[in-house]
Amino acid sequence: ILSLVLLMACREDEEKPASVVGKWKGTLAEVRVEPFGLPTPVTREDDTFSAEIEFKSDGSVILLQNGQPVEGSYEVSGETLVTSLAFETDILDISGTYTIEELTATQLVIFLEREGETLTDPDSGLTVTGDIKVTLHFDRL
Repeated sequence: ILSLVLLMACREDEEKPASVVGKWKGTLAEVRVEPFGLPTPVTREDDTFSAEIEFKSDGSVILLQNGQPVEGSYEVSGETLVTSLAFETDILDISGTYTIEELTATQLVIFLEREGETLTDPDSGLTVTGDIKVTLHFDRL
């Protein structure tokens, strides 16, 4: 009986980790810029971020942004997500290597950090150089 109890207890502990494979819809994009020469970082949130992305089990990925599909590949290694997608916003190219901050059955949060990036605000035309962190939030479809 004791062996059976121990066996059942071990099976409960063996949770399968969540996978990025599947379809996701963006819910929030956050950009944090630490401009060189200024003591205070600038944070901007975009709750209209609604890009859809599908990670397929064969390592391919499709991004739908503004109704246009962009195809590429991806690889997950530990907490690192590397994509070959060309993914740009109106102020920044956010293609490349992300860190997985959160991955559950229903949510995916990834971020990338870059040092010495130059950004131009499309509204004001103001250009700043500094360190950036872009965090993207997705819900599983």
